[in-house]
Amino acid sequence: MEMDNKTHCMQELYTIKLLDNGLPFEVIDKAEIWYPVWDAQVDYAVNAKFLAAVVKCIMTNEMVIQRHVYENTLTYCLVEVLRSQ
Repeated sequence: MEMDNKTHCMQELYTIKLLDNGLPFEVIDKAEIWYPVWDAQVDYAVNAKFLAAVVKCIMTNEMVIQRHVYENTLTYCLVEVLRSQ
């Protein structure tokens, strides 16, 4: 029986092993490569750190997006005020 793509992906994820040095990630070319334990609970130490890093990235991205929206809105308002004079 041929396994579906989801099953194959899950099996691949389960083969990821923790780093020998005990760290949850390694840095390669300035990027963090994480090694969560996919078949463990969410509150497992490495997984909790992984999720915290994901949330931090999402929040940072959202803050940058909101800042750009605010700056663009402010610029638009200033241009409209100047045009109306």
